Amino acid sequence: MRKSKVIILTPSLTPFDAVGNDVRGMAAVLRNGGYEVEIVADEIDRIYAGVGRLLDPGDSRHWNDSGATLIYHHAVAWPKGERLLEASQVRVVVRYHNITPARFFSRYSEGHYRACKEGEASTRRLARLPRAWFLGDSVFNCDELIRLGAPAARTAALAPIHATEELSRVPFDAPTLDRYKDGSANILFVGGLKPNKGYVRALRVLAEYRRWSNAPARFIFAGKVDPHLSNYREALEHETGKLGLAGHVVFTGAVTPSQLRSLYMLADAFLSVSEHEGFCVPLVEAMYFRLPIVAWGTTAVGETVGEAGLVWDHFDAGCLAESIHSVIEDGRLARHLAAAGFQRYQANFRPGILSARLNSLLGRVARGEALR
Repeated sequence: MRKSKVIILTPSLTPFDAVGNDVRGMAAVLRNGGYEVEIVADEIDRIYAGVGRLLDPGDSRHWNDSGATLIYHHAVAWPKGERLLEASQVRVVVRYHNITPARFFSRYSEGHYRACKEGEASTRRLARLPRAWFLGDSVFNCDELIRLGAPAARTAALAPIHATEELSRVPFDAPTLDRYKDGSANILFVGGLKPNKGYVRALRVLAEYRRWSNAPARFIFAGKVDPHLSNYREALEHETGKLGLAGHVVFTGAVTPSQLRSLYMLADAFLSVSEHEGFCVPLVEAMYFRLPIVAWGTTAVGETVGEAGLVWDHFDAGCLAESIHSVIEDGRLARHLAAAGFQRYQANFRPGILSARLNSLLGRVARGEALR
C-alpha cells in the first residue's frame, strides 16, 4: 500500500551541494519507504534534468491536498517559497539547514551580508509558522528554531542525508595523487571559501604547527571560490604571506568528486576551525574515509564530531597545532581516531540509520504526534 504524497520544495537543485544531496537523498529514502514523492524547485541544474520539476506557483493542485506533506528546505531567503507555504493546505515540515550570520560578510560583500540578513529574517518567520513541524540538521539548529518560537514538541534533529558512499565509489584522480603524494604531511579542510569557515584561524594554526615540527607540511583548502568574495581571497593570501606560509598553503578552488576522494585518501589530518556550522558534512566524510579529525568545537561542530576527534571547546592555535602534530607523528593515535571516526559514522550517519530516522519522523508528522 502506498503512503501519502510528499512534495520536497527547494529554491534550487544543484550538484555537489549538501542541500541538494539532502533533497535527493530524502526523495530516494521516502520512495523506498512507500511514499509518492515529487521534488519541486525554482531552478534545476541541467545535470538533474528529470530529477524534479520546475515550480509553477499558479498550479495549486499540489498545495491543496490536505493528505500530502510538504518538506520545505530552508537555507536561504526565498519569498516565493514562503508565500506558497502560507497559502498551502498541506502538512508543512521545515527542513532547516542554517543561515550563516550576516556579520561574517560585513567586511567583504554587501550582497552576501544582505542575503544573510534576509535569510535570518526568513528563519524568524518560518519558526512561527502555524502548525508546522521542524527538522533541523543538528540539535544546534533545532535550539535556534525553538528560541525563535518553534514548538519544541514539533522540532527534531535529523542529520543531512549525504552522498559520502557515492563519493567512495568514484575513481581516484591521478594528477591529484601525483601532486600531493610527495612526503609532505597534508592537512585538509573542505568547504567553500567563505569568512565563516575560519580560514584565517586555520592559517594561524598552520603557522603554529610549523613551529612545532620541522617536517614538511601543507594545508589544503578544498572548496569553491565565490567570485563575489575576491577581496576575502586576497585577505587570505595576504595573511598567508604575513605568516610565512607561502608555498605551504593550497587553495584548490572547486574540485571534482574524483579529486575530493583523492584528497581524503592523501590527507593525514582534517582540521576544522570553522566559526559557524549548522552541521558540516565534510566532517562526516572525514569519518567515513578514516581521516583523523582535529577541531574547534564551536556551533554544531562538536556535536557532529562527538568523541571521534580531538575537539577543543575554545580556539587556541597552539593547542590545535599540537593536536595536529600528535596525530601526524603518533601512528597509534592516528589509527585510534580513524577507527573512532568510522565507528561514529556507522552508528550515527550511515544511510540506513538516517533512512530509518527520517521514515520514523515523517510517520509521526503524518499522525500528528510529537517528535520528541
